[in-house]
Amino acid sequence: MDRTMYTKEWKHALDELPFKDIDQIVTTLLGHDNGSTVSEVHALIEQKGTDYMDGRLKQLGFTDSLVRSHIIGRLELNSLKSECKDKISVSDIKNFIRTKRTYLHPEDRRLIEAVVTHVINEVPSEALSNAEVICESDRICIVFYCGNEKNSYKVKRRDGKDIFIVENEEKLRWPQIECQGSISVSDIEHFIKVNHKYLHPEDIKLLQAAVTNVIKEVPSEALSNGEVICESERIYIVFYCGDKENTH
Repeated sequence: MDRTMYTKEWKHALDELPFKDIDQIVTTLLGHDNGSTVSEVHALIEQKGTDYMDGRLKQLGFTDSLVRSHIIGRLELNSLKSECKDKISVSDIKNFIRTKRTYLHPEDRRLIEAVVTHVINEVPSEALSNAEVICESDRICIVFYCGNEKNSYKVKRRDGKDIFIVENEEKLRWPQIECQGSISVSDIEHFIKVNHKYLHPEDIKLLQAAVTNVIKEVPSEALSNGEVICESERIYIVFYCGDKENTH
């Protein structure tokens, strides 16, 4: 979708207004000259609903309902949290874009699509069951979240181009891994096999050290009621069994 296609639907309505395009309308409404901050406008929408905001826009001279709905949608996108069920997934991103496509600037749409290629395709799905992904530009701030948000990622455009980077200040945390009977060599080896592409070589060595220095050195009875924590500057992984009386 290019810039022409983005504004085409509103062209006729906008021709009658003293603005060049919908972006300028939204910017003007949020500007200091209008007497309202962004947070105040959001609070107004949350407290009194979109119908109230629609009436306010009519008072400001926006007689076209299409323009008013677009403005309200754009105001909501300026700060919006979207809850995902079970985990942050490709379908969540696609559904969001589909339902909000009327209000999304083309550059912001590409930013949100970058969540799929730069986060969802690169991070283990288990980690995305307790995570948040923040998409932020000059126009929007959208947070996709699930669970307790232990893993946090911020996707943003680099140097104003369609080159995207992901910031992650936290360690990658998997949900705690429950082992049956006792924490065993096979539990560690299976985890490495399944998550190999997400693990740094040094972290693979760390997990292998858990086998050499813990699993093979500690009585299996102790590991039937214990936990093994593998932690580096990049990851935090807990294998456990029973009531975790013994920690390694």
